[in-house]
Order: sequence, then structure tokens, then C-alpha cells
Amino acid sequence: MDITLLSPSLDHKKSALIFKNEFNNYDFSVAGLCGLEKTDNYEEWLKILEQRKTKETLPQDKVPTFVYFAIRKKDNKIIGIVAIRPNLNEFLTKYAGHIGFIVSPKERQKGYGKIITKLAIEKCKEFKIDEIIITCKKTNTISARCILACGGKLIEEIPWIDKIQIQQRYIIK
Repeated sequence: MDITLLSPSLDHKKSALIFKNEFNNYDFSVAGLCGLEKTDNYEEWLKILEQRKTKETLPQDKVPTFVYFAIRKKDNKIIGIVAIRPNLNEFLTKYAGHIGFIVSPKERQKGYGKIITKLAIEKCKEFKIDEIIITCKKTNTISARCILACGGKLIEEIPWIDKIQIQQRYIIK
């Protein structure tokens, strides 16, 4: 496979900043960047990611999260970012699930979403997650197709927090 998931490190700093900047000219939320979009200090972001891995270093309403860059092997380019949440709280169970990811706007429509979804499912299995919950907005048909192609079964559609959009919840066993 041409893509691998690696934990962010100092070695990725230059590539990570290029990846982050690829979202600058696009008119959509970049919340899927795991906080990278909110920081100008990459080293500080790495420290935050490390703190997010254990319950002891998190606020009570947060759960441990493990972040990975999806890196294309042939050129070491970061093409996406993945968050794995082994344990879910009520909000995450309903609206986000175990897996969250985003693909760079410049790398979309190349089949990477499906590959990244498969790799994220494999990571979830490493965390001993037997029933993986993954969600997407109903309007995000590309994500839905990736989820379905990776064995996802739609279990429900619920109103998103804004009461306007519909969130689809899938399970992968």
C-alpha cells in the first residue's frame, strides 16, 4: 500500500505545515486537523497530542485520542490526518465515533479516503475496538461511500447539533 499512518513527530514539521496550508484557500471547516489548524507552534502541538493520549492529562469531558498522519510513501507527503478515539463519551458515540479523518484538498478524488479509512480500521483493531463507530454528514456522500466500501453498515441518521444537517452513524464489525 502506498499510504502509511505515522504518529506526528518533529521529522514531519515541514510537511505538516505544508499540509496545514493546503487548507487555506478552501471554504470549509478544517476542524478535522486535530488542532493543527489552531496553532502556529508545531512543537507545542506535538506536546498537546501527547497529552491527549492519556485520561489523566485531559479535562473530564474529553477522551484519549491518538493522531496519525496519512503519509504517501513515494514522496513522504502528508495527504491526510487521522484521529482514533478508543473510548467514546456520549457526544462522540452520537456524533463522531472512533475514527475522524480529513484528506488534503489537493489529494482528493484519488481514492485516498478509502485507503485511509481501511488503515484507520486496522488501527482501531490494534486498540481492540470490536465494533467501530464512524460518522459523517449525510451530505458528505464521498465519506459515506468510503465507509460503506470498508464494511460500514448504516445504523441511524440523527439531527446534527445545529438541527439542520443530518449525521449518519455507521458500524463496522
